[in-house]
Amino acid sequence: MHNLLKQYIINQIKSEKVLKNLGFQRYNRRPRISMCRNLPIWEIPKEIKTQWGERQHAHVPGYIAVYDPGDDDTNTALHCMTHWFVERSVFARTYTMWDGDDSALNDVQRNLLNQGCLPFFKHAGVWAVEIDEPGCRIRGLEATPEDDPTPVPVGVMLMIGADGEPYFTDKEKFSELYEL
Repeated sequence: MHNLLKQYIINQIKSEKVLKNLGFQRYNRRPRISMCRNLPIWEIPKEIKTQWGERQHAHVPGYIAVYDPGDDDTNTALHCMTHWFVERSVFARTYTMWDGDDSALNDVQRNLLNQGCLPFFKHAGVWAVEIDEPGCRIRGLEATPEDDPTPVPVGVMLMIGADGEPYFTDKEKFSELYEL
């Protein structure tokens, strides 16, 4: 890991040159269905916590909730499924509506279809680097100024999204989502 990743709180990085200098590589997304819905106005503001304790906020109208349930997900309540928020303009640039037939959907995805979600797939790739030592901290796109920076655990993949926003996931999930 580049020493600069430990010295600063990562808010946004948009320069391809800077990303390359910091050791990031470009990865293409694997085709994979996600179930998505507009967050209705009555659900805003809404906050979730990621598995690492990072707070993610949908604090103004215009966020899309993206659900990525597993085939064996038995809890069908929307708030219990793995999900995250994507700002509408980022969503429009990075997701495409699934144009296949509904037979490609598993039972959990069909249940989400009945709850107002539609099938999309993320077509945009990401810049990513494996975090191999402690010290990296980020402030994601949805973080508020009051939020403490989130420490990035060792062994995860730090990704930079379409608007330069940092986020991370474990290596196993990363290899499911992106072509290595």
